[in-house]
Amino acid sequence: MKAHHRKRLLRLADLLDTVPPEHFDLGVWLAGDGPPCKTAACAVGWATTIPAFRRAGLTTDSSGWPIYSEWGGFNAAEQFFGLTEDDALHLFASSYRYRLADLTRPTTVARRIREFVEAQP
Repeated sequence: MKAHHRKRLLRLADLLDTVPPEHFDLGVWLAGDGPPCKTAACAVGWATTIPAFRRAGLTTDSSGWPIYSEWGGFNAAEQFFGLTEDDALHLFASSYRYRLADLTRPTTVARRIREFVEAQP
């Protein structure tokens, strides 16, 4: 894993540690008025709110769908964070080995991201 991808993932994990559970939902990309006001978003949705990530090209379309270069959704996350499809699903997909109770816990996703980064060569 490249150093800048590792840094991006850890920066996202740090942000997720600050997100209130009521504003987090792995089942939606980005909903509401846009973080942090009256909204819910998944980890990738929250990533699009980080100014440095936006400057690097990770944004959303008008429906909240994450976009990076010509990619969208999980493909955007794969490309932006330098992940394989399986790794992106492991970190960000609601149906991918997260317990139901953890789907609204941003700290659970942050912990999984850190464990993943630590395990990379």
